[in-house]
Amino acid sequence: KELHVPPQAKKLEFEYSFLGNPASGDYATIFVNNELGAVLLPLLEPGLRTVSINVEKYRGTAIEFTVIRNSYGEKEIPPHGFISGNEQRFVE
Repeated sequence: KELHVPPQAKKLEFEYSFLGNPASGDYATIFVNNELGAVLLPLLEPGLRTVSINVEKYRGTAIEFTVIRNSYGEKEIPPHGFISGNEQRFVE
């Protein structure tokens, strides 16, 4: 997904819901322009977790934001709703 980073942005934040057992080997990775931005581990209880990624070096440009769910070595794009409301926000 392409996102446009505002000139004053410092961080990209989003919430995710990813239930599972961390021991299962299931996790997700977030890439910004093919660079690893974050690793998301499953939550043990229902709810949301907020993630923040530094995007200062991308200020005023477009970035490619990719979420990959990694399960037992297989990569897949997670279903809609994996990121809460599928919304990302930039913060100063």
